[in-house]
Parts: sequence; structure tokens; C-alpha cells
Amino acid sequence: MHKSSFVGAILLSLTLLISTLSATELEWEHDYNKALQRAKKENKPVYLFIGADVCHHCERFKRETLSDKKLIERMKKEYILLYMSRDRHKIPDGYVKF
Repeated sequence: MHKSSFVGAILLSLTLLISTLSATELEWEHDYNKALQRAKKENKPVYLFIGADVCHHCERFKRETLSDKKLIERMKKEYILLYMSRDRHKIPDGYVKF
């Protein structure tokens, strides 16, 4: 492996680690029905984030938006958070699937 490839791999790994750590501050449901039950019980709306396992735009959204501390606190307080990956979860009918 060339030195530049090695440095690039390390930088990529660090970027992914940082984006993963910032996104983990939010506790996401992954089950649509459980999220709806919690929302009803806690009298909160559901914030649904449909992404994909490999999605440049999703990663950018997590890194640039979902890392904001004020936003994180507001989302935790006001919403039931539901993340569904198009690659791993059954997206309910009625939602756009690309």
C-alpha cells in the first residue's frame, strides 16, 4: 500500500468514526410500529429519517445537521426518532422509495 493510500484510508476511517459518534447521540428506533406506539404513549410526533447504508447525502446530513447540539437536544425532547435504512428495513407503504 502506498503512503498516500494509507493516509487516505486513515482520514476516511476518522471521518466515518466522527460521523458515527455524533449520530449516536440520538437514539433511533428502527421498528416502525414500535415508534408509532411510543409516539402515541408519549404524545409526540415521529421524526422519520429514511436513508441507505451507503448514501453520500445521508452521511452529509448526519455530519452537518444531526451533529448540532441544540438540534440534538430538541429532537430528543420533542420527537420519537425513527431511522429506517432502505437496505435493511421494510419501509412502510406510502413512503417514497427510490
